[in-house]
Amino acid sequence: MAPISLKRFFPFFIFLILSSLLISCAKEKVKLSEDGLRVRSIEETIGKIKKGYLREKAVEVLDYVSPEGSLEEFDLKGALDELFTQLTPITLNFFLEKVILRGDAATAFLHWEGKWEDKNMGTAFSKKGDVIFVLVGEEDPRLLEIQGDSPFHLRGFEKP
Repeated sequence: MAPISLKRFFPFFIFLILSSLLISCAKEKVKLSEDGLRVRSIEETIGKIKKGYLREKAVEVLDYVSPEGSLEEFDLKGALDELFTQLTPITLNFFLEKVILRGDAATAFLHWEGKWEDKNMGTAFSKKGDVIFVLVGEEDPRLLEIQGDSPFHLRGFEKP
């Protein structure tokens, strides 16, 4: 029996690989579950809060805050205005670690890192921390409560 030559086997091998790629690419896109869609919506809300914060627009941040939470008592707008008069946010990055969904509420565990410039001194400094955002609303999540190291107020921004 004569050995199979590589020249005859190679085109068959290429055809086999290409056909398997075409078949595997023809599948439908993966659809996210309801929980997956909620988590994505929470990530988008956190991104919009971050964007408003970096633009130094307290109103844009407050657009994503629930009127029924403890943040109204805390006066988040006043805290942001005070922070923006003394500091300029340069960067702020959130790293979502975990989200726990309960009914229409969600608890997002985040790590954050940021860099600010003191407007009076002209010096930059960095801070980081861990924060928990409690959000409400399934389709359009709003920030209800902040627990932990919040980057949104001057407490904790003592000179390094």
